[in-house]
Amino acid sequence: MSRILSMLFGDHVEFADRRAATRAARREMATLDPQIQQVLKCRDRGDTYAQVAAKTGLKRDKVRQLEAKGLRLLRQPSRRIRQAGGGRP
Repeated sequence: MSRILSMLFGDHVEFADRRAATRAARREMATLDPQIQQVLKCRDRGDTYAQVAAKTGLKRDKVRQLEAKGLRLLRQPSRRIRQAGGGRP
């Protein structure tokens, strides 16, 4: 979850806020499409686009697109992750 938090907030999340942000990110990720969830989890573990593509049966470019879409959805102002993480608006 740390890579996703870094992509959403940068390195501006304090340790105490990181726990709240992690809980909020997991809660919000559960609302995403299962395919997007799988891609974000694999990428968060450090898998490359090629590794994720091999695991999911998708093309690398589709994996990249799904990751971008998932992060875009998580960054939406209507999501509560921003408030939990205390990150920049």
